[in-house]
Amino acid sequence: MSEGISIRVIGNLSLLPEDLKKLIAEATLLTKDNKKAILNVAFSYTSRDEITNSIKTIVNGVNENNIKVDDIDEDLISQCLYTNMSPNPDLLIRTSGEVRLSDFLLWQCSNAQICFMDVLWPNFTYGIYLAVFLSIRDVMV
Repeated sequence: MSEGISIRVIGNLSLLPEDLKKLIAEATLLTKDNKKAILNVAFSYTSRDEITNSIKTIVNGVNENNIKVDDIDEDLISQCLYTNMSPNPDLLIRTSGEVRLSDFLLWQCSNAQICFMDVLWPNFTYGIYLAVFLSIRDVMV
């Protein structure tokens, strides 16, 4: 709270135990008005599930006559994603030497700069982040 961070948890929360869902709801509500930064925490998350859930939400809206088929566009799909309250990332850094996205934020990263690093997450430092950021900042402008 003192840092002004808004906590958002993304993923298929229906797969989580009730006590954890309650804690997530409390943390989300407690920090919802914080505006300095957003911390998205992924639990039970895959992009495929997120996009599938978005499509199901839209289909339900069409079936209930709340949405017209002509209203379906990229913006509507984005609004139905788990991350609908968060801006799309400008930068995605994949650590561990893997050169794949691993079904993570596939829709949201369509315009992001992606950097693959051999460093493991526990060894990822602010200095490494700064070097990555400085090397791509001209591309991001």
